Amino acid sequence: MSQIRLYRSMSLTPRGTSPSAVRDRAVLLVGGSYQGTHSFSSSSSSLSAQPPIFKVGSTTLQQLEEYKAQQKERRTQLHQAKVHRINSILPNRRNLEKKHFLRNQFRAYFQKIAAQHAFWDREANRLQQAWNIHVGVLIERLPIVTPSVPDWEEDFITLSDYLEGKTRKIYPKELGIADPSEYTPPTMEELYASLPEGFTPAPRITPADESGYVQTMDRKLDERIYLAIRNPKIGTSSSKIDDSMKKKGWMLPTTQVQTSTQQQRQHPETLLDAAKRIVPLTVGKDLQVRFISPCPVAVQMFPYDKTKDNNTSTLYYGDKIFYLKGSYEGGTVREDLLQSKNEDWAWLTRTEMVQCVTQDQNEQESLFYHYLL
Repeated sequence: MSQIRLYRSMSLTPRGTSPSAVRDRAVLLVGGSYQGTHSFSSSSSSLSAQPPIFKVGSTTLQQLEEYKAQQKERRTQLHQAKVHRINSILPNRRNLEKKHFLRNQFRAYFQKIAAQHAFWDREANRLQQAWNIHVGVLIERLPIVTPSVPDWEEDFITLSDYLEGKTRKIYPKELGIADPSEYTPPTMEELYASLPEGFTPAPRITPADESGYVQTMDRKLDERIYLAIRNPKIGTSSSKIDDSMKKKGWMLPTTQVQTSTQQQRQHPETLLDAAKRIVPLTVGKDLQVRFISPCPVAVQMFPYDKTKDNNTSTLYYGDKIFYLKGSYEGGTVREDLLQSKNEDWAWLTRTEMVQCVTQDQNEQESLFYHYLL
C-alpha cells in the first residue's frame, strides 16, 4: 500500500522539483529512512535545523505531526525575520517613490499642454483658420559670480580636504615635503588674510539686493535674471499687441511677426528678425543681445473667444507665441523707454518671475515660466 502511495505521490510531484525534495516526500509517506544530511540554511543560526532520520517500520503518526510542527515553526521564524528586515533596514534606504519625481512632474504638465495644443491645431485646420504668430524675447543675464555653496556642501568640501591630506602619500623627509598627517585645510578667514595688502574683494550682495530694487542688472549676481515687463500698453511700437492678445500681469517682451503685406516687406519676417526688431524698440539701442539660436525654446497658444464678433477672431483662430532666447552681452537699457511703454518692468530671477505670474494670473500659467526659465 505504501509503495502505491509513493508512486502516486511521485507522479504528482511538480516538474522541476529537486531529487532531494522527492526523496524527503517519499520518506515521509512510506515511513522509510535515509542516512544523508539535509540542513536548512538561514541568516540566523537559530533557523538552521536537522530533520529527523526515520527508520523503516518505526515512524509513528505522532512523530510525523511533530516534524510538521517543527517545519511550520521554522517557516514562521523565517517570515518573522523577513518582516523584521523590511521594517528595520529598508526604511533607512532611499524612498523609491521620490525617484524621478521631478521628471514625472514635468511630464504630467507637458503631456497635458501638448495634448491641448494638438487639439487646437486640429480645430484650426478644421476651420481653415491660421494662427496669428508672435515672438517673445527671453533676455537673460548670466551669473557674474559663482553660486553660493550650501552649508552641507561646504562641510563636505572641508571633510574631503581633510581626508585627502591624511591619506596622502608620505615621502622621505630628505625631499623636504611636509608630512600629510599634519596638513590642515585653510579657513575662509585665512584665505582672506593671505590676499595682497590693500586688496578688498567686492561684496557678493549689492545695495540693490539690500534695498529690494529690481529695475537694475546689478542684483542677484550669483543667479540668472531675466527682463520682464508688466501690462504692455496697447499701440506702442514695442509690443504691437491687439486686445485679444494682451495678457494681464507679468510677461516677456512680445511682438507680432510681420507678413509680406505688412510694412511693405518683400518677404515675410522670420522669428529671428522679429526678435531682433523688438529688442531696440523695447530697451533701446544700447543693449547688446546675442541670440543663441533661431529656433524657439518654447511655444504658447491662446485661442480667441469666438463669441466676440471682430475681424481678428474671424481671420485667425488664435495667437501662437514662439519664444527665442537671447544672452546679454553688454550695454544698458533705457529706463524711460521701458517705463513709457509698460506699467512696470524688472530684472527678475526664475523664482521671482513665478511668484509674480502666480499673483497676477494663476499657478498653471506660472508653471510655464518655471520650466522655461
